[in-house]
Amino acid sequence: KAFVFSLYNVKGYNPVKLTQYQNQQNAMFSCSFHGPTFGVGYDIYISDDAKNNQHSYTECSQTYQDPTGYSGENCRFFTGSYHFTPSDIEVFLEITN
Repeated sequence: KAFVFSLYNVKGYNPVKLTQYQNQQNAMFSCSFHGPTFGVGYDIYISDDAKNNQHSYTECSQTYQDPTGYSGENCRFFTGSYHFTPSDIEVFLEITN
C-alpha cells in the first residue's frame, strides 16, 4: 500500500501519486547512515547530511511506477536532475488497526 506523492516538482506538474508495482518488501528503508530511502535500487535516496551536499538522487521505476514521460536511471521528474540537495522532506507513516 506504499506510495510516493509529489506535491511540487521542478517542471510544475500537477501533484501525482506513484504507487508500488513491484518489490513490495522494499517500500522504504531507514538506517543510521543516510536519510529516508524509498524502493529497491532506490527510487528516492536521501543521503546523510543531505542539506549540505548533492549525494541524494532519484531513479524511477525500481519499485514505484514511473511518472508519465520518465523512466529508469537519471529520473529528473522530482528535482530536474539526477543528484540534488533537498530543501524539504516529509515522510508519513499510517498506522491502522
